[in-house]
Amino acid sequence: MRAIYVADLHSDRKHYDELYTLLQENRIELLLIGGDLLAYSKSLAKQLDFIEHEWIDFVRSISIPILLIHGNIEWTGAVSRYEQLSRANVHTLLTLEPVEMDRLAISGYGISNPSPFSRKDFERRDLKCDEFISNKSIYISTVNGQLVERDAHYLNRLPSMEDELEALSSQGIWMMHAPPFETKLDVIQNGIHVGSKAIRKRIEQVQPALTLHGHIHESPYVSNSWFDRIGRTVCINPGQGADLHAVILDLRQNGELESAEHTIFGKAGLY
Repeated sequence: MRAIYVADLHSDRKHYDELYTLLQENRIELLLIGGDLLAYSKSLAKQLDFIEHEWIDFVRSISIPILLIHGNIEWTGAVSRYEQLSRANVHTLLTLEPVEMDRLAISGYGISNPSPFSRKDFERRDLKCDEFISNKSIYISTVNGQLVERDAHYLNRLPSMEDELEALSSQGIWMMHAPPFETKLDVIQNGIHVGSKAIRKRIEQVQPALTLHGHIHESPYVSNSWFDRIGRTVCINPGQGADLHAVILDLRQNGELESAEHTIFGKAGLY
């Protein structure tokens, strides 16, 4: 199966136009989007407006299945709208429960480890043993777009990413917004690794065929690579920039890669 993987489009119309062209020119059978489809916004209304007037039109303009996850930028109400559209078969919003696509098992997880952002709708502590105490006000949003302030210890009362990922055992393809820790996929501009230790730990334990990530836009430029390996698992973060960063994937039925080609950096020397 030939697929395209992309993440962190952030409502960029130029990127969506480039993605449409890429889909048409490469006989793509499946589109995979790894979160943050929408731009950062101080209100839910702007994200819903993009979904209703841009995203739905984009989906209707192509005739292939779309599997996606949310990222950390989406508001709760935007993800609720994703869920509604998924139930209506407009697209498929992935969860930890794998979806079968042409005998490919594909799972999704859009949660990220804590970031500098104040809104924590889709952030969790990374490991079970972690304690998160915010040094500034933090908020969660309601489905209707109201911001509710939470105390500095709020994330400590929620399951950690490590807790949640115990439910993930499929050895197919995992699409996860956050990249695994201490890889070529999670390096920010100052050279620090900021990925998820829980995601890395679960990859090490289960060894899925392929994991797809995003979140850290600049990482391929800082680390000089958009792919890495953890044991037998191939891990990819295309990054994002002024021009569309996406990867064309030729997939075997077990989720293993026959080939992968980046729109900016070219083919991966995986084998």
